[in-house]
Amino acid sequence: MGLPGVALITEYPWKQIFDLWSDRIPSIADAGIVAIARANRYDAVATFDQKLIRQMTNLDVASYWPVS
Repeated sequence: MGLPGVALITEYPWKQIFDLWSDRIPSIADAGIVAIARANRYDAVATFDQKLIRQMTNLDVASYWPVS
């Protein structure tokens, strides 16, 4: 994926992002958050987005805040 004038300064787990995107997580930005958390083995993700929290829970990614 590329955008003119954009230079990435870090590596992203693109395969994992595209594997999650669309089928499991409709937002590519949210898929990126989950893929990065999984790839880097983060303890949890800090988000107030209830829909994302439910999607993360189904993918064994923890949230710092529970679903309301």
